[in-house]
Amino acid sequence: MSVLLLVVQTLVPLVVLVAVGAALLRFGFMTDVQRRFLDRLVYWVGLPALLVAKVAEAGSIDASIGWVVMALALATLVAAGLSFLAWRLVSGRHEALGVMVQGGLRGNLAFVGLPVIELAGGGDRALAIGAIAIAPTVTLYNLIAVSALSWGKSAASLSGVALLRQTAWSIVANPLIIACVVGVVLAVGNLRLPDVVMHSLNLVGQPAGPLALMSLGGALVVYRIRGHLAEASVSTVFKLIACPAVAAALVWLLGLNRDEAFALLILAATPTAVASYVLVTQVGGDEGLAASIIALTTLGSVLSLGAAIALAASISA
Repeated sequence: MSVLLLVVQTLVPLVVLVAVGAALLRFGFMTDVQRRFLDRLVYWVGLPALLVAKVAEAGSIDASIGWVVMALALATLVAAGLSFLAWRLVSGRHEALGVMVQGGLRGNLAFVGLPVIELAGGGDRALAIGAIAIAPTVTLYNLIAVSALSWGKSAASLSGVALLRQTAWSIVANPLIIACVVGVVLAVGNLRLPDVVMHSLNLVGQPAGPLALMSLGGALVVYRIRGHLAEASVSTVFKLIACPAVAAALVWLLGLNRDEAFALLILAATPTAVASYVLVTQVGGDEGLAASIIALTTLGSVLSLGAAIALAASISA
């Protein structure tokens, strides 16, 4: 199968799922309240079940995964630094600082990255690598985002200590991170759950990817670009071009294999996470800009994810 055909066959179903979600919300078959319930169902039930099953089934967990985590962290830091410089040049508005910085680095790893790895045929090991990389990457996301939003908004709704405490708890209590830990323990300990349990986990987890993408389509109807095109475009460039470009360079420099490259490139090419909007509303940043970045990066991620899939597919196993 040619790389172009693989990209088309992978992305077209993804685009259809997103379009179906958008149509369901647009034409009243689903409300935003129902869409948010769908998010909770995927977040608390579907994805954790999928992660436990896939990580546990992936086989040995070796030190090479650390290179993927390091590469994704480096790409994130580069995007954060460039976003800060761009804010100084393009905006300068204090309420836009944290929004532009986290918009340029905070990928939608769980609701886009993992489903794309799964649906694009990355394999169980690529999915396991991506899942394991989420925990340290989400931690880094939160540390940078909280710092940038706090600096950008002096009159924050929460004190610095309270915000850091809340962030730490959100990481420890994250169901995806807990699921990854359970899966890693099972894999490292060579522990095998009963077949009926593994089959049940796989059945519960199978709809997670499609449901997450349909919910994302509904979110595009809610989060529109409203008067923030210039600032949102800058964040989009760094999120969908700079971050994946650094990741691609590191794939070559580190000599990563196909599974490692698949996980790294797709996670780096994901659009800005909807969670960034939630954090902005808590801290008091520019909510309209946050929503605009989510919408613009989500639309543009068709190209970045297509490039990531094509590059990963060209690497030998």
